[in-house]
Amino acid sequence: MKKTLALTLTLVVLLFSYVLQAQNLVNNPSFETVTAEPYWGCEIINATGWLNPSGGSCPNNGTATPDLFSTFSTGQAVLPNTFMGTTNAHTGNRIAGIVTYHAQLTNYREYLMTRLTCPLVPGETYTVSFWSTGGNPVQYVYHTNNIGVYFSTNALTQTNYNLIPAITPQLEITTLVANTTWTYYSFTFTPTQAYNYITIGNFRNDANTQKQNFG
Repeated sequence: MKKTLALTLTLVVLLFSYVLQAQNLVNNPSFETVTAEPYWGCEIINATGWLNPSGGSCPNNGTATPDLFSTFSTGQAVLPNTFMGTTNAHTGNRIAGIVTYHAQLTNYREYLMTRLTCPLVPGETYTVSFWSTGGNPVQYVYHTNNIGVYFSTNALTQTNYNLIPAITPQLEITTLVANTTWTYYSFTFTPTQAYNYITIGNFRNDANTQKQNFG
């Protein structure tokens, strides 16, 4: 039986928009359920079920803070014209964003993580899919490759804003992702363990990351 893990994401910003096929094992996949609207943009934990591996609070420049953008924001996180650039949500009113490379801070990374609604079943085949866009950025933005999806039995922990070390993602886009419109990515995955968590981001260091300045 094929099951689906569907997200919405934007690239570096990396945004996720929602696709629903079969049984979706990702909680709140399009970030539409929130405890409060974002103001600064870095309040990803306002999206119910989504976690920040660094544990950083917003705003805090000393730790990684993945972003949440919303049409209902009253601050710099308002769609479609956010502080990072211009884009509309693929569906609904919200998107999430992560930085996969930072020109001024070595190996700066942001990751999106959530606990699945139930553990993956070893030997079963799953579809893992998401929508991504770089939007039309006005500042800070680099497009990169190495957009990775990592499944784990336990939650990952990130130190400050540093690369999470010693991680090899089971799924990865190794070519440069420089799309400015919403683009769909889909993979199949057969787990060997009963994984509980999914984490998305760049798990390679700067030296092994291809990047392109955009905006």
